[in-house]
Amino acid sequence: MARIIFSSDINPYPFKTHRDYLNYCQLPKSVWMSLSAYVLHLLFELIISCYVEEQSETHHKQINLIHMPDSTAHVMLYYFQNLCDYCEKEYKMKPVFKNQLTEKIYSYIDASDKELNSFIQLLKPISIQKGDFFIRSGDTKPWFGLIISGLFRGFYIKESGEEFTKHFFRENDFMSAHSRSLVDIDYLPEASEYYFQALEDSIVLKVDDIKEAKRLLMHPCWVEMFSKEIERIHKIEEGRIQSLMLDDATQRYLRFKQNFPGLENRIKQLQIASYIGISPVSLSRIRAKLKSLNIG
Repeated sequence: MARIIFSSDINPYPFKTHRDYLNYCQLPKSVWMSLSAYVLHLLFELIISCYVEEQSETHHKQINLIHMPDSTAHVMLYYFQNLCDYCEKEYKMKPVFKNQLTEKIYSYIDASDKELNSFIQLLKPISIQKGDFFIRSGDTKPWFGLIISGLFRGFYIKESGEEFTKHFFRENDFMSAHSRSLVDIDYLPEASEYYFQALEDSIVLKVDDIKEAKRLLMHPCWVEMFSKEIERIHKIEEGRIQSLMLDDATQRYLRFKQNFPGLENRIKQLQIASYIGISPVSLSRIRAKLKSLNIG
């Protein structure tokens, strides 16, 4: 019988499908795609055939592999251990993530080392592939996230099925579907009305545990920081509403470029058109005209 000991924080347990387990691990698609469908199937079979036995003395979980030949089990343990090692290496708080977060915080407030460390401990780095979601309509978590790299679109879907783009988020932006809860300690967020979709492969520092986070973020410095971030976003959104009412299509596009410099080359024309309230055809004409005039 094959046997291996994993640390207690790696706790495999049965999922309905192997895809559920892959989503749980949150590893990049490129890692899983490098494994054959057969290997994925065996990995899933290994997990659902595990008998997990608590060992109170060592605080480890001992996993006895059953219903599997030793040769197959050894191969799968090799893959599984390497994937666990990759997960631990890839998703711990890297110094570069910490430095980027610290710079963002210090751009708003002067936080003490104690408060800063408390904040960092709440955050979990995750990788989100292009087209996947950080938050979906109906979700109550993640509570919020800081984008380390990548780009997101915040939008909602009308009853007609039409998508309405509300905001774009890029590197060093905080994003949350529950902005009020960031500055109101007593307010617990309701289900999100918005979708936050990755437009590029992205890395985000996220916070899931709302109650624990609120306990640690009661210090006035965090209310001040989030208030300034919310004010920045609201200023852009209020300017956009005013622009939709008063400006022509060309002015709205130029305002978009002013608020999101460089993003016109990273975002699909359809999504920009949705944001400024015109058709993609109209946007194409505007861009062609501005290019002919050497503007933008």
